[in-house]
Amino acid sequence: NYLPSEEDDAQEVKQVIEDAGQKAILIPGDLRDEQFNYDMVETAYNELGGLDNVTLVAGHQQYHDDIHGFNTEAFAETFETNVYPVFWTVQKALEYLK
Repeated sequence: NYLPSEEDDAQEVKQVIEDAGQKAILIPGDLRDEQFNYDMVETAYNELGGLDNVTLVAGHQQYHDDIHGFNTEAFAETFETNVYPVFWTVQKALEYLK
């Protein structure tokens, strides 16, 4: 998965995976969308012929010198990107994992 704006990077990663003799599918979308997470797992399961594991590495990171540099909007964006998708993705993936 990747954001649509990251298409070029996604294509490069896909090529590396395929050059290593493995199958890669690209699923563009925004992990902050609950339904997208469920659909992503379903697509991966169908396209790959099953799921052996789930690895989540996407995230949103911000840096400030101290905690006062973060406002509520920035904190919410980080939480919506880094926490909710883990829950939604694993929740759906458990239907397919042994």
